[in-house]
Amino acid sequence: MALINFFMSEKGIKEILYIKYAIILIGIVGFVIFIAIGEKKDKLAEIKFHELAIKGVVVEINFFKSDHGTPSFYINGAWHNFDLLGHKLLPYTFPNDSLVKKSGSDTIQIYRKSEGGEWVLIKAR
Repeated sequence: MALINFFMSEKGIKEILYIKYAIILIGIVGFVIFIAIGEKKDKLAEIKFHELAIKGVVVEINFFKSDHGTPSFYINGAWHNFDLLGHKLLPYTFPNDSLVKKSGSDTIQIYRKSEGGEWVLIKAR
């Protein structure tokens, strides 16, 4: 009974308000931290992609569950996932095509062998 009387008193109501404000403040701070961490990871991924250099023939194209529906390209003995850019490459890229990306560039070039055996630029994305 004393606990009910405390929460019904003016002092108890103020404490409840303080608790509500503290919970809201903790939620806002948590949300800001969550967004900041996501932005940092996004920026690091952009830098990593910008510095990536690839030159090789696509052996296989596959969709792995861990890549959330984006295509992965098997090049030079390793799987490479270009996230959403992979969807832009997919309509133009087939096995035995060559992908070239220079470090410091965001453009991936797709080459295909012509009947004469020469590599021809198909698309630059």
